[in-house]
Amino acid sequence: MAMHARTVALALVVLAACKGSRGHRSSAESSPPPSAPADAAAVADADLEACRAAAALVPSLPAPQRAQALLDACRPCGDWTPLLTWNTLQIEGGPTRAAIERAMLACHAYCGAGARQRFLDTLDGARGQSTRQPWRLLGEACGPAVSAVPDARFMSAPLLRARSHRARAR
Repeated sequence: MAMHARTVALALVVLAACKGSRGHRSSAESSPPPSAPADAAAVADADLEACRAAAALVPSLPAPQRAQALLDACRPCGDWTPLLTWNTLQIEGGPTRAAIERAMLACHAYCGAGARQRFLDTLDGARGQSTRQPWRLLGEACGPAVSAVPDARFMSAPLLRARSHRARAR
């Protein structure tokens, strides 16, 4: 019963995030920073209908699949693939640096220009390596803004994904 209550609570949070991603944005939020790629603002917001359909389907799914179904359908930041595969080198089929940057901008993952620069400065050197350094530095710079509290030791793209859904719901 407790698992069902947690799933329903997660569904409500994700639905709020989906709804919030379609809401009004100021002109500062809707346009990318001047140094961002020109198409950064073109990243699609969440598909509210897909999110609602997933929320309706969740009670019929096995408990371990419920949260993933919501996360897959309710994508307030658009496509997460560039972030989840960030560590794969581009020559091995991984995303381009520009695709990673667009995904980060779509998620409003930077708390400031300094955090953005620290993340991007370490990104290329970390790709293909056994490290989460860009994510840790982002967590250290942004702390509560990316839910990297009490510390950023375990920051990673999947954690940013899960935390972004909660943060966008607030």
